[in-house]
Amino acid sequence: MRKKSVQNIISLAVALALWQGAAMLLNKPLLFASPVEVIARLFSIYKEPLFFKSIISSLLNIALGFVLGLFIAFMLGALAGKYGFFEIMLRPYVTAIKTVPIASFIILALLWISPERLSVSIAFLIVFPVVYQNTLEGLRSVEKELIHMARVFKVPAKRRIKMLYLPKMKPYILSAASSASGMAWKAGVAAELIGRPDFSLGAMLYEAKIYINTADLFCYTLVIIFLSRIFEKAMLYILKRLIGGKYAA
Repeated sequence: MRKKSVQNIISLAVALALWQGAAMLLNKPLLFASPVEVIARLFSIYKEPLFFKSIISSLLNIALGFVLGLFIAFMLGALAGKYGFFEIMLRPYVTAIKTVPIASFIILALLWISPERLSVSIAFLIVFPVVYQNTLEGLRSVEKELIHMARVFKVPAKRRIKMLYLPKMKPYILSAASSASGMAWKAGVAAELIGRPDFSLGAMLYEAKIYINTADLFCYTLVIIFLSRIFEKAMLYILKRLIGGKYAA
């Protein structure tokens, strides 16, 4: 077993022990469930009628928002990197998306779209500036001398993209996708928590809060963490296959 794996196991065991100790010290299961209670609940919560429906609904909505944000940000970032006019025109919008509190976007979005699609738009808004900025930085990292040489020797555009731009942009895009993935899940579930669509993980969290059911609250939180991690791994794998090369997530 690798040293890092042993360290992870030890740190997890210590965290669980501290959690169990805090729960026993407080001795109020209604307000603070112990890890034993949460694990026991995990083996029964999947039998709830809305469990898998909520997971699928949240997963599809957040994934759609992530993919749209990734694709549109990459395309606009590429245009902005090539044409300075596009970057200047997009700058106010990108700055606004980066600085306006996510809660403001959620409330505003609720005036225009249904709660069922709220997490799509919020995930999109979270992903867009991260990928856009990294795309710009990736393009700017390409040496101007190589670009000039490719033009002089009339290298076809497709070959230039494959051999010149993608290798330089690869770490920027993958890094952006990795960061934006977790952020999309956090913001998407937060949007569901506020909008409370009928079938969503955010609505399940809200219901656990209403009934002061901390065991369910922790269970759904663990499910969200697990889905977020799996989703990130899957997206990075797909992007690696599309872009090529190796990347350690």
